[in-house]
Amino acid sequence: MDTNERNVTDENKQRILKALLELLKSKAFSKITISEISKNAQISKRTFYRAFHSKEEVLASYGNETFDQYIKIIQKIKNPTFFQVINVLFNFWYQRRKIVKILTDQHLFGLVFEQLEGKLIDTYLSLNFSWHNVTSDDQINVLMQFMLGGITKIIQNWLKVTNPVPPVVITTKFQEILKDIQILPL
Repeated sequence: MDTNERNVTDENKQRILKALLELLKSKAFSKITISEISKNAQISKRTFYRAFHSKEEVLASYGNETFDQYIKIIQKIKNPTFFQVINVLFNFWYQRRKIVKILTDQHLFGLVFEQLEGKLIDTYLSLNFSWHNVTSDDQINVLMQFMLGGITKIIQNWLKVTNPVPPVVITTKFQEILKDIQILPL
């Protein structure tokens, strides 16, 4: 595939995601058809199926791309503390709060990120932060599932409201709670 084709495919994928998110504002995910998504994206069904196999795959792709964007951001921070990483995370999702609200209202936000479990160990190991002390794959997997599940729930509950508090408020609360229960030596 040449660069031009790849750009068209990427553009179509973005149009498909945007169309699906627009439809989710007024219709249940289970009731949305590929035809409706294609029509709203102003593409043919054939073009849809060149990009994705299903509407579920559209959401999975969004989850993967979003996760990768976040990882790229924190990789740019030199020797971040745990709370710097959490602060970036909350700011990252705050900027995407409209999408979070749409997905949360449809009970899809957790589903979008469930399929990331296969990437968690490799991601943890690639980040190599000084506070990463867990080294066995089993321990990393449990830790990352715990973090992903807990953080996902915090983000959903925080951003499902019309006017969520700023990210610094959530970061501070999170930091105070972890200090209070002494999960992390600070």
